[in-house]
Order: sequence, then structure tokens, then C-alpha cells
Amino acid sequence: MMSKHTNIAFDLDGVLADFHGAFVPMLEIVTGRRHDREIHISNYELAYEASHADVIKAFDYVYNLYRFIRPIEGAKELVHTIWAKSKWRPITIVTSRPRMVAPETWALVEHLFPYVRFHIIHTAEKGLYLKEKGFKYFVEDQVTFARDLAQNGIKTFLLRKSYNISCPALKNIIPINSLTELQQPKWLCKFFEEDDGQTPTKQNSQP
Repeated sequence: MMSKHTNIAFDLDGVLADFHGAFVPMLEIVTGRRHDREIHISNYELAYEASHADVIKAFDYVYNLYRFIRPIEGAKELVHTIWAKSKWRPITIVTSRPRMVAPETWALVEHLFPYVRFHIIHTAEKGLYLKEKGFKYFVEDQVTFARDLAQNGIKTFLLRKSYNISCPALKNIIPINSLTELQQPKWLCKFFEEDDGQTPTKQNSQP
């Protein structure tokens, strides 16, 4: 009997991990001011009226204090479902985090999802990478990445946030309100393909 591999991959921050929920309190400590936690996050300095140095300092704190980052609601359940149904094949995360924080990224993922195996890829060229590796689905929260993914033919689940709610449903972009929606049988059955024993993709499993 042939095993199955997954053709879905995930973003990390904002999809599996609530990085923003830890970043804003840390920025408040650094700047000594309260900040709106629901505003757009594409430009931290502009959005929070904070200096570049303060933003970098808050980022460094959060990267290192990864135990303060919580999983997004429904993330643990979905990850464990995908992992089990794939017969414990590694799950792929594609993140735009810089490679210089790869050790901290691995520490966070292992903290949130102990015992689950992952491939973690650091690249801002998510659409090109996933297309090259043959993935069909991706879960994202940033509109810019979602559009690029869609243009590369990747069906992208856009996890609704206050900062992406205005993005219209476009070809290959499927808005979802929560990760639990992907537990529905109509979607789960699409995330797996029969494997003839050959490795479907060549991916680095170490930072």
C-alpha cells in the first residue's frame, strides 16, 4: 500500500504562530507607549511611530523569547491532523523570516509543536519555491505574499486578519476565517497525494 505525502505548506508567523501577539507587548516595553494591536503590520516603524532601532530591538527580544509566542487558534489540531494523515511525513513551513534567525525559528516551532517533524524554508520567494517543489496549497496571512502565490498557481488560503480583511477573493485566493475550516473533509482530502516511494521534494530539514 502506497503512503501519502502532503501538497500543502504553511506560513509561520500569523498562521501557525501568533508572533504579532508577542511583538506588540514587547514593542510597548521598548518604547514605553501603548500600541494598537490590530493595525496593519507591513511597516512597523510607520504603523507604530517607532524608530527602526526600537523595532529591531523588539524583534530580537521576541525571536529569543520564543516561549512567549502562542500558537494560532486551531494550529495545533490542524498540524497534528496533517502529520498523522501523511503517516508522519515532515510538514513544510515556508517563512520570510531572515535566515540569520533560523535557530530561533526552529526553537519556536519545536516549542509549539513538540514531536512533529518539519521542513523549514527561509525565503521571500514563496510562490516560486512552492511552484518548483510541486506544492498545490499554502496558508498565508499577508496579502502581498498571497497575491504572488496565486500568480504562481498556488491555491492560497488567506487567513483573515484585521489587516487583510479588505483583500477581495481573487483567483487562487480562498479566504478562511479560521484554521479549523481546513479540517473539513472537502479540504483534507485534497491535501494528500499517493506516493510511489520516491521523495516528492528535496528540502532542507535543518537550518
